[in-house]
Formats: sequence, structure tokens, C-alpha cells
Amino acid sequence: MNNITIISLINIFIFIFHFLFAQNITSDFSDSDIKQMIENFKKDERGPFQAIRWFCPDGSVIPAVERCADPGGIQHALLKDEVVTLAEKRHIFLGQILAGTDFETFCDKKNNHSQLKQYLLEQYLKSIDDGWILHKACYYRGAIQIEDEANWGFRFLQWLVEDSTNLQQKYFLIRQAVRTIPHNAIDPLWDRIRSDSKILSDSIPSFLNIRIKLHGQPDETDLEKIRQYRKRYTFDEKWNEKFDQLEKDLIEAYKPTTVKNLSSFLKVLPKKHALTIKLKELIYKLENNSEINPDRLEEMTSLLWDCRHTITEIDKAKTRLTVFDLSIMLETIIFSQINSWQPATLRGILDKANILITAAAACGFLEIWEYETIQPYLHINENEINLSQDQLNLKSEYIKRAVEWSSGMVKGTFKEIIELYTGFEPLVSGYIDDRIRISIVLLLGKLAGQISDLNSKISGITNDVLNIDSQNQIRGLNSGYALGKLILVDTASEVVNFETDKIYVLAQPPADLKPVAGLLTISEGNLVSHVQLLARNLGIPNSVITQSVFDDLKDFSGMSVFYAVSLKGSVIIKLSENMNETEKNLFKKITVREDKFRVPTNKINLEMDKLINLRKLRADDSGYITGPKAANLGELKYYFPDNVVEGFAIPFGVYKKHLDQKIPDTDYSYWDFINTIFDRADSMHNNGKDEKSIEEFILAKLSDLRSAIQQMPLLPGFQSSIRRAFIEIFGTEMGQIPVFIRSDTNMEDLKDFTGAGLNLTVFNVRDPQKIWQGIRDVWASPFSERSYRWRQRLLLNPENVYPSILIIPSVNNDKSGVLITTGIYSGDSKDLTVAFNRGSGGAVEGQVAESYTIKNDSIAYLLSPCRELRYTILPEEGGIEKPIASLDQPILDQTDLSHIYQFANIIKSKFKIKKGFESSGALDIELGIKDGKIWLFQVRPFVESKKAKSTEYLNHLDQSIMIEENISLDKHINQLR
Repeated sequence: MNNITIISLINIFIFIFHFLFAQNITSDFSDSDIKQMIENFKKDERGPFQAIRWFCPDGSVIPAVERCADPGGIQHALLKDEVVTLAEKRHIFLGQILAGTDFETFCDKKNNHSQLKQYLLEQYLKSIDDGWILHKACYYRGAIQIEDEANWGFRFLQWLVEDSTNLQQKYFLIRQAVRTIPHNAIDPLWDRIRSDSKILSDSIPSFLNIRIKLHGQPDETDLEKIRQYRKRYTFDEKWNEKFDQLEKDLIEAYKPTTVKNLSSFLKVLPKKHALTIKLKELIYKLENNSEINPDRLEEMTSLLWDCRHTITEIDKAKTRLTVFDLSIMLETIIFSQINSWQPATLRGILDKANILITAAAACGFLEIWEYETIQPYLHINENEINLSQDQLNLKSEYIKRAVEWSSGMVKGTFKEIIELYTGFEPLVSGYIDDRIRISIVLLLGKLAGQISDLNSKISGITNDVLNIDSQNQIRGLNSGYALGKLILVDTASEVVNFETDKIYVLAQPPADLKPVAGLLTISEGNLVSHVQLLARNLGIPNSVITQSVFDDLKDFSGMSVFYAVSLKGSVIIKLSENMNETEKNLFKKITVREDKFRVPTNKINLEMDKLINLRKLRADDSGYITGPKAANLGELKYYFPDNVVEGFAIPFGVYKKHLDQKIPDTDYSYWDFINTIFDRADSMHNNGKDEKSIEEFILAKLSDLRSAIQQMPLLPGFQSSIRRAFIEIFGTEMGQIPVFIRSDTNMEDLKDFTGAGLNLTVFNVRDPQKIWQGIRDVWASPFSERSYRWRQRLLLNPENVYPSILIIPSVNNDKSGVLITTGIYSGDSKDLTVAFNRGSGGAVEGQVAESYTIKNDSIAYLLSPCRELRYTILPEEGGIEKPIASLDQPILDQTDLSHIYQFANIIKSKFKIKKGFESSGALDIELGIKDGKIWLFQVRPFVESKKAKSTEYLNHLDQSIMIEENISLDKHINQLR
């Protein structure tokens, strides 16, 4: 057999393998299938490609040895069939080639720009993983023609920036695209420096410390460190080439800014435009003195800001693209040079922070309205000599928030793509961190930590978290303490079996979190989500952290730790073996049932078995006829008839009559089944069975019960009564309007237990059959594992749960959220806390919401902007849709905030002392806004953990805090207390 025959057989085998592989996976394309596909591509000399082809202007694709009939054809690789099918089946794009791609298709606006974002992500993967799927295919000649890619990129990016509305709404994403897509512009220096240093350290462990320095605190000393390192070791040619490129890039990164680099932009910019004039002034100053001093940095940042702020004033798309390239060059210069400025006074440090926040906003990490909202709190007048402690606290907080919001912009923009890829390519978990660390936000984060350290030194507020470096990038949310294993969860999509005796560090809290011992989250979601309210209610310590803290804590994952958050937000985490006697005694003194209480069931009226109009319900019906949700909403309807929808309740008695039915094919009822479960559990307890075995038994039986209720026949006459209620109360037949079916048990919205979000709400259902099933599902939902476990944590009789149901018509809100009539973050009972998202159901499911503290003088302080790109709308035909939002405008305008403030004060006065409403304190109100009108959907007591607020230990943590009224702006920082 000759060599040609052998080669032919090998080629045939490869073809058959790929054909069979493609046939095997195209049915479902599971994550494991895609993972295997990627591994195969890495080993394949053609990677994701099958051959080189001509792509002709008439749409034909012909072999490389032929020629297109008309000029204008382009030559590049043809994707393998399974790659094309993967894109069709799961909208996952591997091995993208830009040349010849339709602009609209690549931009992929209808899918939240998925294909464009996947291209950006793939370039990152290729840079850190030796070509990724092109590991061997990088030598496949002709597969990708860089000239064609750059020409396409130049035309595409001009098309992308042509739309002014698009620029305003998607500035951050567009700028990331300009950074990455080839278009014969600026060399992406820092992207290459980071990726090359990572590749080197992954293969040469002794280089790790230098890589960490380059990724975390880059400065001009890095070049000499690398040169000295290379003198100590010998490397083969492959690694020497990498080192040579790294040195070359660092020389370029840290060389003085050349006037030539900046002057090149003047050829394209409009001669009389303010941006051009400002650039000329900067060039003139640099020609006379090339030193980058604080004044030059401030001027560069101002120019960087103008690049964003005035770009839509420029008409030509080509010029707009040049402005983006200028913006990226200015960011690179500032990034490289600003660390040479190390101010020694508080004024200098705050000025530097202001410059970096302006630069972050100019690069799109903050929206323009967000930056303009916080700028007054950051600015320092030249004639100011001192700051009060409150002023310094406010500035320090907003600088930290600017870092959180900037990181949130990256996370919010790329979250869906990261989650899509995580199942088959774990390397994507580093993408968000990488985007932050090659940007101005890295430097802002370091400075924010320095300011926070200084503020802590002055005020006495300190964190003590496992001796990590980033102590002051941790902010306590809910006070409390816990003891348990520290568990890190890298991605929001990771499946986790949450346990009550563990402390979890999460990328983002899931909407259906089960009870845990403690929480730390990179994204806090929002302060008034169901998860946060439950955590606050039960005294579960909860903090928000940065990605840097998350990374620092990885070394401690799986270890037993003590975790405490004080009332004013100080955070302590230490290994359990290092606990002092006071901390050990916190857990010795607590018994399992010490802090629990019993929900009274003796007054429940199970004889009331007729539907009740919401207008006839009052707060004192709570726990008697219905749960508090319907009763309290009836009270709101009485006081605000035009701001509460019509509705009706299905009382406890109807539920009980249904459960008195015999379960099909048995001789016992659903109600008997419930009692049997808990009688058996009591017997197990009396016989010495361990609590875990008892709980496992209960949860297994509750699962059976839940399934049975979901299939339970509805009693004769029940359906006709519901149909009559639609006509009499809603004025239309059932099936003509969509409704919400809301669970309303006797074990929620209590004085000492909120129960927020534990049981099912069926959203916007219109079809009668879905309404019937929705009623069954809501009746069954209190017996879910999550619902039972949360009740069990605080209640002595979690089994005595009675669900009623509230049915109300849907309101397709423009915006919706939660109002708490106390300052959750500020701690001032006179303040209000507001959190809103676009659409319906906002702020309650853990979304990153737009949040405010509204002070007693009606001034609103922005706590957090929204970072959710999708929101919920309620179509008339039922169901939900998730359109894509832009973040360039606030959700709540000043009129909305003013109306909410006025409504809150009226509601507080009406509910201050109300029989049946078990709270004389703060209220938790769900509301929405439609066409400027406020709609009220729920009111309940706002419940906090008395244990956490009153514990002597937690109070003691805050005793060292001091008030310094006059803090000098111009003293050396070492002289400040």
C-alpha cells in the first residue's frame, strides 16, 4: 500500500468520523456534546473548518482552485456541518469568520446581540488558551484572511455607530466591539499583555508572581522585573518569542505619549468641532512638556468624557469610529500613566478617584445619567478645607458603588453568554474579570479600597476577613452571625443543593434560595428582593463583595468559619478554630427551638366556603378567612379604591373542603394524609430518630402530597362560582382577561415572619384550563421543600399551613418594584427604601434593581442602578415575554419618586395602628406604575431579625466607631487618625 493510498484512507476515516459525530449530536447538542466537539476541534488541523472555498458575490460557494464568475469574491474556510447545525439548533457560534457575514445577522439585536458577544468571547478564549478551537488550525493556511476581516470590520463598525440611538443605548457594548473587532486601528496592547502573561504563567509556574503583578497593579517597573527574571532562567524558542513580544508591548505601553499618536486623529476629526479643538490644546501642551502630570491626566479624562458625550453630534460614521479609537487610546494612556501619580493628601486621593470615575463613565462602564447623579457627591470645591465624617462616608460609599456599578455593567452585558457557555467551556468564567482588569475600573477599584481603608482608620469601622488583602471591598447588608462551612459557587447557573448549616459565597443570589447559614454575594441583587427580606427576617448574615474578594476566598472554600455582620456593616470571617470564647458561647447557648414561635390556628374560619370580593375584605380578616395578602389588599382597596385593582379571594374554607375529599384509589383524604405525615414525624422524634432522617421523611411525603394536590379533582360548583366572579367582579367572562393567581397562606406577612416569595404566584394566565391548574398548583406550593424549610426555621408548627388564594387581573406595568417605609441601608427609620425594575414583577426576584434611599426631606439618593437587560411584560393573551431593555435612562424619574414619597406617607398614616395588621413599624409594599399611575398590589409588615438587632455581641462590634467632625483635606494621610 503506497503513501497516497494511506493518506486517502486517513482522510476518508476523518470524514466518516466527523459525519458520524455530527449525526450523533445534532439531535440535541447537549453541553457534553459541545464540550467533546471543542476537544476534537483542538486536535484537528482544520479545527471547526472543513475546507477552503471561494465565496462569490452571486452567493455561490466554489472550490479554492476555481474562480468566481464576477470580481469581489472572498476566500476563507468553510465551517464544518456540525458547527453550522449547532448555530441553527442552539444559537451557539464557533469559529466565526467575519468576512462576508451579514451585518444585521452578526449584530443579532433580536437575541440581545448574542452572536456579536460570542465573537468577543471567542477572541478572549483564543487569547488565553493557545488558540482555543484553533489550537492546531491556526496553521491552516487561508482559513482566515486578516485583510478581509479588517476590511469587513471597518465597514461593520461604521454601520454599527451610524445609529445615534444605538450609540446612546448600547455605548458600552459598541465600545467593546470596537476594541476587539479588527479594523486597522489601534493595537490592543493591554489585551495582549494580559493574555501573553497568562499563557506564560500557566506553562511556567515560576512566572506566576510577575503575572499577578501585571494583572493587578501594572506599572513601569514590570518591564525590568521581566528582564531580570529572564536572566535567571533559560527557555526554549517558543517561550522566548512570547517573552520578546511581552517586553515589546510593555515598552510601547509605558513609553511617553507621543504627539504623533494623538496627532493622527486630527486628520479625520472635524476641524472646528470642540473635540478637535480640545485635542489640539492637549497636543500643544504635550509638545512643550511630555510629562504626564495630574493636570494632563485630568485634561485627558475630560477629553475622554467628551468623546462619549459629544459623539452623536458628529454626522459621519467614519468619524464616529475614529472618536471611538481616540477614546480607546486615551484610556490606554491613562491606564498606563495614572499610577505614577500617588497623592499624599485626602484631597489628592479624592481628586484622583473623581478622575477615574469620570474615565469609567467615559468608557461606558457607567451610564451618563448615573454619572451625573453621583457627581455632586464626589466633587470637592477648591475653597473647602475640611470634610465632616458624614461627608467622607458618603464620598467613600459612592466611590465603592461606582466600582460595583462598573463591574455590574460588564456582568449585565455578558451574563447571558457566560451562562450559555459555562456548561461546556469553564474558561469563560474569567471573561468578566478580564474585561474589568484591562480597563480603568481596575485602578478605580484599587483606589476605592485605599479610600475605604483610610475612612475605616478615621472612623474605626473595620472588617476582619481571613487576613485577605481586599478587606474593604466587603460591605455588610444584613446583620447576624453564623458558623458553618464556607462554600464558593462560581456561576449563577451552577446547580447547588443549598444546606442550612453552610455559608455560601455566590456570584448572584438565586431567586429561589433555600435557607442557609450565611451569604456573601458578588451581586447583592437588591436589598428588597424576596431572598434579601427572608435573610433579614431570619438574621442570616449577608454581605456584598467584589470579584477580588471572591477570588481571595477561594483558598478557604470548604473550611469551617465563623461569620458575623454588625448592625453598621462591619464584617468578620475567621476560621472556626480561631473563635474566642464569646463567639463560641453564641452557639452553645442557642437551642434548636429557642427563637421559634407558634402561628395560632384556632381562629381560622373553615366554614366560610364562598368566594369573597376584595372590596369586602379588611385587615382584621387576616388569618381568619384568608391570608394577610388578600386581607391587607382589601384594606388598601378601601383607602385607595382607584389605585388597587378589583379582585376576589378563595378562602381557607374552600381549600379545606377540597382536601377533605378522598384521594382517588384510597380510603383516606388529602387532609388525613397531611396529619399522618406529621403524626409519624412526631413518633419518629419520640423514638429518638435523628432530625435529618425525620426531615428527609417529611420532605419525601410532602412531595407525594404536592403531586396529589396538583391532580386533585375540583368540587362540583367551584368552577361555576369562579366563572360568575369573573363576570360580576371583572365585568367579563373567564378567558377574556389574564389574571394573577397568588398564594396567600396563614404563615406569611406576620409580625415576626415575612414568608416573602415562598409560595407560588401564577403569572398572567388567561386560558381557563390553565387557571384551574394554577389554583391546584398554588394550593400545593406551601408543601414544597423550600417553603417548608423556611417556615420550619422560625415556626413551631410549619405543618399547620392553610393557603387561601387571591385572584386579580394583570396590570402590564411600565415599571414595578418594592417600597419599604424605613431606611434599610441608612438605618434611619424616617427614610424610605425603593427598588424598581422595568416591566412587571420588578425587584422581588433578586434582579439587580434601581434602588434609592429617599430621605425625610424627599431627596432621593441612588443606591444602585439597574443592570438587568431583560424585563417582564404581560401580553393580553397571557403568559410572559422578556424583551430587552436599554439602561441609558433611569427607570424612576423625579415625578415617580415624588409620587412614591407622597403615597408612602399616606399609607404609613393609614396603617400606623390597624387592627388585624400585625405591625406598628415599617411596611413592605409592592407597587407598579402604568402610564404614570401608581398601582398597589400588596402591603405587609417589614420584618427584621430582633435577635440580630439586639445581640450584645453584634452591638459590641460597632462600639469602636468614632465620629470625626472635621477631617483635613490637605494634611498628609499619615497624619490623619
